[in-house]
Amino acid sequence: MNDGYFVKRDAWHEMIESMGSPKPRPLPSNFMGQGKKEGFRYYRYHTGRHWYLYEVTNINTRIKQYEIIDRYVIGSNRKDMRELYPWEEPVYSNLLIFNNHFAAMDRLRELHKELNTY
Repeated sequence: MNDGYFVKRDAWHEMIESMGSPKPRPLPSNFMGQGKKEGFRYYRYHTGRHWYLYEVTNINTRIKQYEIIDRYVIGSNRKDMRELYPWEEPVYSNLLIFNNHFAAMDRLRELHKELNTY
């Protein structure tokens, strides 16, 4: 009698499966802007499930602004998965920019409330 085809799993495959879905590399807590955002220094102000809030300083004028950045992920395999920087599309076209950190935090709370997540 043949009970069907049985594939024996080795320890390597079981370990990979136990790791779950791959986690993308998150944006660093601080970095310098590039491309369209060159001349700006980014400091993470708040981390949410779907967005980041960064304090952004113009390195020439020292004027600060606050940007809500969508957390977009690219890459198809575990090694190459990462979140997009604010100068990369489609993140760049969806930036929410505020002059006041209170206004930025209020908008971030509203966004999370719309998704019922925080």
